[in-house]
Amino acid sequence: MKEIFRNKIFRFILSSPASKQGEFRKIDGKLLLKNGEEVFFLEQFSPKNQAFHRHLKVEELEKFITDNFGGNFRQLELYDAEFQHSFRAAKKRTLYNKHRHNENFAVKSAQNREKNYILKEGMAIEPLIELGIFSRDLKIIKAKSDKYRQINRFIEFIADATASYQVGDRIRVIDFGCGKSYLTFIVYYYLTFIKKLDAEILGLDLKADVINKCNLLAQKFNYKKLKFQLGDIGKFTDGDGVDMVITLHACDVATDYALFNAVKWQSRIILSVPCCQHELNSQFDCTEFPMLQRYGIIKERLSAILTDNIRAELLRSEGYKTDLLEFVDLSHTPKNILIRAIKSNALDDKKRQEILTEVAKLQEKFNFKQKLYSLLNPAL
Repeated sequence: MKEIFRNKIFRFILSSPASKQGEFRKIDGKLLLKNGEEVFFLEQFSPKNQAFHRHLKVEELEKFITDNFGGNFRQLELYDAEFQHSFRAAKKRTLYNKHRHNENFAVKSAQNREKNYILKEGMAIEPLIELGIFSRDLKIIKAKSDKYRQINRFIEFIADATASYQVGDRIRVIDFGCGKSYLTFIVYYYLTFIKKLDAEILGLDLKADVINKCNLLAQKFNYKKLKFQLGDIGKFTDGDGVDMVITLHACDVATDYALFNAVKWQSRIILSVPCCQHELNSQFDCTEFPMLQRYGIIKERLSAILTDNIRAELLRSEGYKTDLLEFVDLSHTPKNILIRAIKSNALDDKKRQEILTEVAKLQEKFNFKQKLYSLLNPAL
């Protein structure tokens, strides 16, 4: 295999995981240009088919393959300019064969491989100008290009979630903890002016000055069905007929109250990017594995992961098809998980109880009680 790495590798695929408990079931790496430098763009697929992205330097490829093939994965495909090299890790030896491929590999730039954005440069989108992402002549401000990609990423989630809606359909959206609400404005722009739905959006926040400013901006942009209201997520009651609930970076248990309300109102779509999951971190206590709480940063991140895992499972128990997705690149923020839940068929009592039992056992193991679990199951 070492000789193959003397050739230029354009693509590799690691598959056939050695363990069902492995973090990824497949890793697909493609060579591209990023800021003038050749790197591998990796798509890493979890057992639940969630895709996680990262970049790998060319000089790190051989070690990355050596570390993963044989231990974590049994199958490896390496593509150079002419041949596809196939390796299979058997019990006592590694099987190998090669054949010519018909791929026409060209190292594309990272910019060229970007998706065809929904919100394109040159579109007169007032909130993007107000936010300073677009200049007055509708060009992307270079310093805000990451924010531009993040916003487009979220609009892609909105587009996927509303794919079944037709022109003129009514959709009512509530954005809990909307903050300065630029994203709320952009969601309204997409649903109203691009998808051409009869969209009505309400933004809710605790800061009076923010609400006043946002209402003035909505008037300035003539966004007639976009309103902002002062209010507490946990006490909000006017949710009948809500089709979509959005909650971005609602702090700690505020996310749980938003998810609880969404479930209570039978909202068809839930999109949530949680933040500051302090609740479990303050309760987390595992005498059986003291190493899990020895280091503050590990305990904090483990608590956050457990919190969002539980939230996703509880939504599934309520009849939602639920995914945990990467919202922004991990290099920008560790708070990069988006919970996407789409109303589906209700689970039968047996399956629902299995999920609740598993969550209860996890809570017992680590000595905590998660807020959404308590809200949905007050009797347990």
